[in-house]
Amino acid sequence: MSLTSDHRSALSTALGIVLSFALGFAAQWAIADGPWRAWHVMPGAMLAAGVVVLTVALAGALLLEDNHASGYRRIVICFVTGVALTFCGFALTVILEARQQWYVGPRVEFVAAEFRHRSPKNSVREVVRIPVEETPTYVISYVTPEGKREATTMSFIEGKTGWVIGP
Repeated sequence: MSLTSDHRSALSTALGIVLSFALGFAAQWAIADGPWRAWHVMPGAMLAAGVVVLTVALAGALLLEDNHASGYRRIVICFVTGVALTFCGFALTVILEARQQWYVGPRVEFVAAEFRHRSPKNSVREVVRIPVEETPTYVISYVTPEGKREATTMSFIEGKTGWVIGP
């Protein structure tokens, strides 16, 4: 079976669009705020592999010298493999980032309730989480019974001592 230029242009367009989205996502993820972690390696490698495979497929589609179905089929398989790798890298990134965001320690409302329980005479005004990854720490501003505004910190050390209040 001989292929027409419509087949090649459709494949080249699809490859270009998917490759540009993959490169855009990888670029935004690479320059995002925050430190790089060990768990970034796997999704980063999957995204990089997907971009490489998509680039090879695009080069093959643009350089396809013969118009036979076998060459076209090889490029389509390469394209689908690149899309699968890129999607898996993207999905793994989203899942791991969401997991990282959800587990940042106890929720602010729980911290306020715990502080009220430990210090019932003081009224809590505000609880703010300090973005420390190792030990979730919160700054609590409160008003004493005498009307004086003060602040302290609470840290939650999981599996060890529980709550630690103070500087």
